[in-house]
Amino acid sequence: MPLRQFLSLLFTLLILHGCARTPPEQALRETVTAMQRAVEKRDASGFMKHVSPSFKGQSGESGDIDRDGVRRLLAGVLLAHPNVKVALTIVSLKIEGDHADSVIEAVAASGVGALPDHARRFTFTLRWARSGSDWLLTRAQWES
Repeated sequence: MPLRQFLSLLFTLLILHGCARTPPEQALRETVTAMQRAVEKRDASGFMKHVSPSFKGQSGESGDIDRDGVRRLLAGVLLAHPNVKVALTIVSLKIEGDHADSVIEAVAASGVGALPDHARRFTFTLRWARSGSDWLLTRAQWES
């Protein structure tokens, strides 16, 4: 490989490395993706393993909700909607030490045919706490 190509490759790798996410951010993004996939796979326990035992949440429709309330809400959604797809966008993500705040826009759709019968848009404002290398959801507010 000529020196010019080698230096060009090295420069590109350095730039890409500089753009890489930090391990805590990458781990949090992976947690969000795991929760999304758990809903789509109808795996309530896979979702709930990312929810802190001390979770507190609030929605305009449901009011205050704790971890057990999230479990019941999720079970009800999965029972009523056997085929759920979720599209997420992380609008903002700020990590400070072992805590993080994020805003996530989500569209959840369900139906049996090629096109969904139902779809809803949600905005989630979330608070996370790191436990070892894992992130747990500790607080949430959402509206549709």
